Amino acid sequence: MNQHENNTNLVESPILFIIGNGFDLGLNMKTRYENVYETYVTTPSKSDTITAFKNALPKEAPYEKWSDFEMGMAEYSKTLSSEAELIECVRDFKSHMVKHLQNENEKVLSMVCNSDYFNGLVKELNRSFGEFYKCFSSNIIRQLDLIVDTSSLFYPRIITFNYTTVLDVLLHMGSQFGNRIVEEPLHIHGTLNRDVVLGVDNIEQLQGKNYSISHKGSRAYIKTFFNQAYDINRVTQARKMISDSRIICTYGFSMGESDKTWVSSLVDWIKENPDHHLIVYQYEETEYHRYNFDEIMDAEEQKKEALFRKLNLTDRKLMDQIHIPVGYDIFNFTFQKTTSPSNITPGLYFLT
Repeated sequence: MNQHENNTNLVESPILFIIGNGFDLGLNMKTRYENVYETYVTTPSKSDTITAFKNALPKEAPYEKWSDFEMGMAEYSKTLSSEAELIECVRDFKSHMVKHLQNENEKVLSMVCNSDYFNGLVKELNRSFGEFYKCFSSNIIRQLDLIVDTSSLFYPRIITFNYTTVLDVLLHMGSQFGNRIVEEPLHIHGTLNRDVVLGVDNIEQLQGKNYSISHKGSRAYIKTFFNQAYDINRVTQARKMISDSRIICTYGFSMGESDKTWVSSLVDWIKENPDHHLIVYQYEETEYHRYNFDEIMDAEEQKKEALFRKLNLTDRKLMDQIHIPVGYDIFNFTFQKTTSPSNITPGLYFLT
């Protein structure tokens, strides 16, 4: 039973965090696709099918994001001769990926027992949950303050697309962050110990082959199909967490085509209510100075335009509901430095 179920008097949180691989990267974990690729292609192959698959993976510029690999795998499936070969490739890669990520997960967990390290992580989690929107203009901060203050005991809810469990352990061990009680994260794609979901979003993304995809192939490489067959409750819970929210903050979530169902859910959510606000943390390496806030506003406007195009949005009124932090980071575990909005140190802030 999670903490929320133990506290029946708590007001439902209007805040939802959607966490992607950027969180693990912030912990200095080697969880990019290219990290798994580097070791996968050097391991012995169990069959000619796997050998051919490894040889087909791009060598010079591996897929930048996991969603790129998942869609690339769908494209590669057109070169295979049967559904059985597709399943074989998926399961072989997934087996290696899980072992790699388990190793990275254990490295960080082994350090959590160090009290100074653990306290630093908890302090940064506390700052991130409390100040994730404090980097915007005063007008935006006041607007979002009104939503956050609707709960006398603010605690965020979390949907994570990661298989790793460091976040779960930190929340469990930290127990309570200031006056904010945090639920267990919902792993929409499973955890390393079980039900790891890897693949595309829907059957249409696996079209163009010389063979058909049965329920076996769908379970192996279509995320929505597997989730419906394996645990419909977590799908229902995730949808409710989205619909109940007034502010959704995404961190390290690429909004790629392989997660189209959830990206569409966010688009529908923001369209349905003008009081819904979406905060999108993106990868950023450019230096920005807070005294040139007009430059920061220019950069955010450009990023919004790009996101609008990516999400196929046309209603310009939605611009006021989308916010993209510029030159500011949360979950900043790598640097372990304070980045208070009132005194932000110019520099590089690594997100994904």
